[in-house]
Amino acid sequence: PLKIYMVASLAERARRRFCEQRKKGKAVKLTQVLAEIEKRDALDSQRALSPLRRPDDALEIDTSEMNMAEVLEFLLLTAADQIMID
Repeated sequence: PLKIYMVASLAERARRRFCEQRKKGKAVKLTQVLAEIEKRDALDSQRALSPLRRPDDALEIDTSEMNMAEVLEFLLLTAADQIMID
């Protein structure tokens, strides 16, 4: 099976969330969003039960410099390649 673990820089994830919240009409500050994501990352990676980690057999993709269409294209091509191999 194909396993993909997507990551993006903290700054990019904060920017994306900030834009998402603004589109919904929420008055948020980028620094606030960044701090919230940083806190959540720490909690997720340090929790005792099932901490967030990349599985050893997962392909890691950094989406920091990619838009949604580019991510989708990469995922589709990767899945197609995997099907051809199998």
